[in-house]
Amino acid sequence: MTKKNILSLFTDRYSCRAYDIRPVEKEKLDAVMAAACMAPSACNKQPWRYFVITETKLLDELRQKAFGPPVSNKFVKEAPVLIAVGVKKDLVVHGIVPAIKGIPYQFIDVGISTDHLMLQATELGLATCWLGWFNIKAAEKILKLPSDIKLCGLISLGYPKDEPPQEKQRRPVNDTVRFIT
Repeated sequence: MTKKNILSLFTDRYSCRAYDIRPVEKEKLDAVMAAACMAPSACNKQPWRYFVITETKLLDELRQKAFGPPVSNKFVKEAPVLIAVGVKKDLVVHGIVPAIKGIPYQFIDVGISTDHLMLQATELGLATCWLGWFNIKAAEKILKLPSDIKLCGLISLGYPKDEPPQEKQRRPVNDTVRFIT
């Protein structure tokens, strides 16, 4: 596989909604998770906690209970891997400081880490989709997450079934960026 530059990874990454059912190699899962763990974080607390689900019975239970009606992410049934994205709160950095400053550092940290994960997956020929529309309580119960972990998303991961979209719909840079001099 040809190594991509970072801009092409940004361009090539998309939210996949059709997966090939073939399993993802353990080496690729390890590389994706290693990339996620290289992200920067406030006070280097690294609050992300990932739970990689590949076991068929657990995947089926999550698909049925966390993505049952009225949730309509049907493509999740094809994804051979689901990754639960959790955040572990730190009293000072993620409790007191955000209360004073009004900035939820732990969720910013997890977002950066998850972006690292998705970009590494793209480089390896895998596809992902960040999922926020699911039954969180059902997923937490199924996964038996520790009480100090808050589930904040799921990521579907696998080989894409279809070709990625040719062009992303994005606002022009001038609509979203202002240089203040």
